[in-house]
Amino acid sequence: ALASITSQWLPNWNRGIARAQRAELVRLALDRLVADLGSSEFISPNRDSSAPLFDGTEYSVTLVRSAIGPNTRPGLEIVRIAEIDDKGGRVLVRATKPFAPLPSNTILPRPSDFANQTVLLRSPYQISFAYAGRDNIWRKNWQNADRLPAAVSLTVRDATTGRTLTISTTALVHVE
Repeated sequence: ALASITSQWLPNWNRGIARAQRAELVRLALDRLVADLGSSEFISPNRDSSAPLFDGTEYSVTLVRSAIGPNTRPGLEIVRIAEIDDKGGRVLVRATKPFAPLPSNTILPRPSDFANQTVLLRSPYQISFAYAGRDNIWRKNWQNADRLPAAVSLTVRDATTGRTLTISTTALVHVE
């Protein structure tokens, strides 16, 4: 009788634990993203530009923020968050590089310039970004703009089903 009850109960318990662990990983990724986006600063890429170094697409964002964390030097860093292909599928990766003014006529560093790659989220989850200005109109891209977006929406989807997770959120970036 005990074996029968255990054989019915244990698989459900394991699925529940696995679901809770996946939800916690998604929450940690969103916390990291919201912290980065909320800390973005209006820093021009070089003296030729008056626009901020902020480049947002549907599946990636590059921004400047104050460096944080252990083993970081004081100052600014450029943070790039983007989906890349990995042996296990698509992953969302956060990479950084110390900020230094870019060469003239350059508005973004090359992806190969970044180091300290950290995987934030793995398949089957996918995050897409949307950006809103002071006009409260949401856009899939925020590129070559003369100001930071007012808000960034983070939509988390299960890539296998296309279902949007309720944990999706919006980060306030800049208030003028």
